[in-house]
Amino acid sequence: MADERLDALKEKTRYEAGEVEGRVFAEWMEAGYFHPEAEGAAAENYSVAIPPPNVTGALHMGHALNGAMQDALVRMNRMRGRNALWVLGTDHAGIATQAVVEKMLAEEGTSRQELGREAFVERVWAWKEEYGSRIVEQYKRLGASLDYENERFTLDDGYVKAVYREGHLAVHTFPRADESLRDPEAEEEVRAGIELTRRLRAWRDLVEAPAATVLPARAEGPRPREFVGRLSRFEFGEDGGDPVAAVGPVKILASAEIDAAAVAARLEARREELRSEVARAEGKLGNEKFVDRAPPEVVEEEREKLARYRAELEELSE
Repeated sequence: MADERLDALKEKTRYEAGEVEGRVFAEWMEAGYFHPEAEGAAAENYSVAIPPPNVTGALHMGHALNGAMQDALVRMNRMRGRNALWVLGTDHAGIATQAVVEKMLAEEGTSRQELGREAFVERVWAWKEEYGSRIVEQYKRLGASLDYENERFTLDDGYVKAVYREGHLAVHTFPRADESLRDPEAEEEVRAGIELTRRLRAWRDLVEAPAATVLPARAEGPRPREFVGRLSRFEFGEDGGDPVAAVGPVKILASAEIDAAAVAARLEARREELRSEVARAEGKLGNEKFVDRAPPEVVEEEREKLARYRAELEELSE
């Protein structure tokens, strides 16, 4: 280890995963550890094909869980000396992709009918090239040992030819293709409800509210979707006691089930912790050496952390 790196390491008081993972992953990629050549007997090779995630989406916890198990199996066999290959691929998600591109065309004042088939397909491919790599980049950020040099896509020429059954093309009509396939307003309402549920449950964990106890709350504005109260264990009413805390548009009301003084103390402790994290992140990002020398993704991750800390601090300060 170079002297300057050793000196820098001695000065650290905590492990910063973001500063290490990107560098180590780049070393793995450069060494070609994830791109084996198929050779030898069948018993000497091991492969797993990833269930291809939709190119229009982003990874969620299900992808992470499934991928972690596949990665563990592949790495275990690689360590045993086998030619271990984890095949990477993404799915075209035909209807969803078409809907996204058609929405873009509508904003431009045109449509796929006006463009014609060939021009529309070109636009879909252009969209895929520009936005379809998000999932792959997320897998890289997780350190997944996929063969990134041999990525496949379900609309690659070699796969298009496989959509045949007994010599006949398998075609399923979609009579509503010209209509709106999505309801963005409803999707946004559900997304907001899920986010509010997450924040309310995080608040319960923070103040150590009894897990099975339903707490009273009042919403400022429209009443949240039914599933928000059910999953976060809050009962929304029009009246009630005095607010002891706020989570977004929700006022959490005083009740016999929670100790208002204890809640206030825990919230202040968290605010103090967040102030410390904000100061640390601001100092780090204000260090020109760190910004100039650290990998761009590490600097961006630090900026995202700072934004999260500030947002949570602002919410807890309301």
